[in-house]
Amino acid sequence: TNGKGSVLAYLEALYQQSGYRCAAYSSPHIWQFSERLRVAGAPLPDQRWREKFIALAPLAEEIPLTYFELSTLAALLFCMEEAPDLAILEVGLGGRLDAVNAVDADIAIISSIDLDHQALLGSDRESIGREKAGILRPGRPVLYGDRESPCASVLSAAEQLAAPLWRLGRD
Repeated sequence: TNGKGSVLAYLEALYQQSGYRCAAYSSPHIWQFSERLRVAGAPLPDQRWREKFIALAPLAEEIPLTYFELSTLAALLFCMEEAPDLAILEVGLGGRLDAVNAVDADIAIISSIDLDHQALLGSDRESIGREKAGILRPGRPVLYGDRESPCASVLSAAEQLAAPLWRLGRD
């Protein structure tokens, strides 16, 4: 809806063509679950996912994890095992409360802010922008793609965190 998946696909292609071995994690999957994580351009075999979920089952019984949290945990463990040159991780829904946001990223990208998932994120772009700005980290760069009408909440969050902000059409 807002370009997260497209940004991930572009970055994955760019880095692969530049000779990097990437892991790319996105959600949801389109055809089959294993599409959620690609390493060096290929999804991991279903059998590896099954084995990982079986290994994580005792933990999931001890700590109540959602389907997405368990999937993300498995994907992050695969990233550690596969040791790619870089991991490109799509932080979904709102950003701040998404399981992927537990990763302390080197750079954040907010492609755009629109009126989506309003029941969870807020009724206006500024509220939604505040939730999505939850992926920003102190002192870490952020790329922001809303060229025409950037949300003040995103700009303010970057300023408060001293996160260098690069905006589409300006930088």
